[in-house]
Amino acid sequence: MKIFSADESAGKIELASELGGWNLLGGNHFIIQDKNTLSNVVHIQDEAPSYTLYITSEGNVGIGTPNPQAKLAVNGAARMREVVVTLDGWPDEVFEADYLLR
Repeated sequence: MKIFSADESAGKIELASELGGWNLLGGNHFIIQDKNTLSNVVHIQDEAPSYTLYITSEGNVGIGTPNPQAKLAVNGAARMREVVVTLDGWPDEVFEADYLLR
């Protein structure tokens, strides 16, 4: 199946009910859009590198890797505003014994 836009902008598939739905848009990008708010939940630009985002059948998410071995695996630098580490009910081998959190 091929879906084209009549005006040469992005092609669009709309999945909707009376309560709302989703838009799938393509052109020079791939977007999954919340039809109710028109917010772009997922946006992948054209010419993005291979394995920009990869989700395995086990639910592991890889960014920059096709073989994530953890719930989130990042092949490259990561920048975050905040990281929360809790040890309640989780193994504490995440960090080496002498690793200092700042």
